[in-house]
Amino acid sequence: PNAGPRYPDLPGILGRWREDLQGRERPDSKKLEINRDVFVNTHYGQVQGFKVWLYDHPEARHRPWSLPVERVTGEVNVFLGIPYAEPPTREKRFKPPRPPSRWELVQAVDWGPACPQPADYTGATKGIRDVDEDCLYLNVFTPSVESNVAKLFPVMFYIHGGDFIHGASNLFPAHMLAAFYNVVVVSINY
Repeated sequence: PNAGPRYPDLPGILGRWREDLQGRERPDSKKLEINRDVFVNTHYGQVQGFKVWLYDHPEARHRPWSLPVERVTGEVNVFLGIPYAEPPTREKRFKPPRPPSRWELVQAVDWGPACPQPADYTGATKGIRDVDEDCLYLNVFTPSVESNVAKLFPVMFYIHGGDFIHGASNLFPAHMLAAFYNVVVVSINY
């Protein structure tokens, strides 16, 4: 076992990898930390996302000689929290949305906040941690392709439920659809 300090600032088993307590470390874990960034150019400016590797799924062919954590079965490009309209605040409140301003770079690496809703539906245990009036953000999940290959995919547009009272785009596992069914999935907060 590798008992050397992995994160010396963390106490106990959190500070080092313990195979006897935490299982085997993935052999490719170091490789997956490299080159996760994905950049695309849009009409509004450049967007930075990231790659996600998925392991196993219900339809994956079982290979008994391979541990589940070693079977990469899907790769997805993820772009989270891209503004699709100007923030509906102050004088823009209760007016039709306007296109967003151009930007140089949007780091689309975290979910945009959900729209205001009753506190009964928010919080860490409900999956909605951030709520804000500035909530017009979308997320894009694409199958991973070589950057020089022009390939078109069907697009699925997901609108969360909630009767215009509650809900958020981050409650839907869109990355699974993109990886295993070769579709682009767009989800929005509204």
